[in-house]
Amino acid sequence: MAHILVYLQRTPLGLHPASALALCIARDIGTNRGASVTALCPGDAGVLDEGISRAAARFGADIMVFFGPGGLADTVERLRPVHVLAPWTAEGLGAVGPLKLGPASPRWIRTARPPGAGADTVTGVIAGTTPWYALDATLDPEYLGNVDAARLPTWVEGADTNPRAGYGVTEGSPVHYVATRALDADLARTLDQLGAQAVAPEAVSTLPAGTLLWFTEGTGALPDAVQQRSVATRLIVLPDADAGVDQSWMHADLVIPGPWHEAIARLQQPQWSTTLA
Repeated sequence: MAHILVYLQRTPLGLHPASALALCIARDIGTNRGASVTALCPGDAGVLDEGISRAAARFGADIMVFFGPGGLADTVERLRPVHVLAPWTAEGLGAVGPLKLGPASPRWIRTARPPGAGADTVTGVIAGTTPWYALDATLDPEYLGNVDAARLPTWVEGADTNPRAGYGVTEGSPVHYVATRALDADLARTLDQLGAQAVAPEAVSTLPAGTLLWFTEGTGALPDAVQQRSVATRLIVLPDADAGVDQSWMHADLVIPGPWHEAIARLQQPQWSTTLA
């Protein structure tokens, strides 16, 4: 049987959105081509692993594996996957870089179940929509040797002990926004209803937690301040519909294209719009 591997990046707010979409893509490919989907994540057998396992099952994985300092290499050597998917982030690219399978090709997933969607040998996923699977499934995770020596982000030690299976977008957290031009009245009213507060770009690094909406015209690189923001601040970039992928997007959690009022409306829809068995 062919194998597809998906790297799962954990965050203080749950699974990284690009990992969730990578699982959805892998599930579609696996179902169409008879391939298994294996989710992999560094783990320490701690409480946060439970949330990652639930997320992996919900978004389409067949197998959940937690690994230690050896990274993905041992699993790649053993399974010889046809595709490896990871978030197009510094962490995701750092995980797949040593595999010697070639560079990750960025793929911006802007619609649920995009027609003709496939994957490269190594695919870096940019999340431009929300997941389209919400499977009622559970996984009994596997632990590779020496997982307790895995190199985990520093925030894990003090993380919330209530593990999350999914991730919130704008619900239940402070919302701030940066806009590169004046907002129209309808959008301003919507943001007011969300309780969103405007912040200056240079103040982004001081936000303690929550959701940051970044309204931008064209492509344009994100400023260095977004790299220094709190790990508990989810960054959602909202560019024009015809924007091209920018290298700085690896510092974002979601990149939702299109007219701004439509993008915000999509973010307020139920997270899982389609449930498939």
